[in-house]
Amino acid sequence: MSQPFSDLLVRVREYHPDFSEDQLLRAHDFLVKTFGESRNQWGETYISHAFKLFEMLLPYRLDMDALTAALLHDVYDQEVVSESSLERLFGNRVANLVSDMRK
Repeated sequence: MSQPFSDLLVRVREYHPDFSEDQLLRAHDFLVKTFGESRNQWGETYISHAFKLFEMLLPYRLDMDALTAALLHDVYDQEVVSESSLERLFGNRVANLVSDMRK
């Protein structure tokens, strides 16, 4: 796990002390495997872009599914995974939230 993501998890724990890291760690690992160091149209890595969105949403104290969807929000636009595959990996709610975030 990267240090920036570890720092974000510390901030999640501040408002959600009993949360399970498992789903967020799986989303992090999925991002790393899927995008690696590839960059978006603005020149930033998809991973750092996902972390920025995740961090921007922390003040809203969202649940784990919403935070997971924030991390994964680019996967459909980049066509790296189908909705049914994402549903198998992260559940129906996360897959639907990611779909709702599409441009």
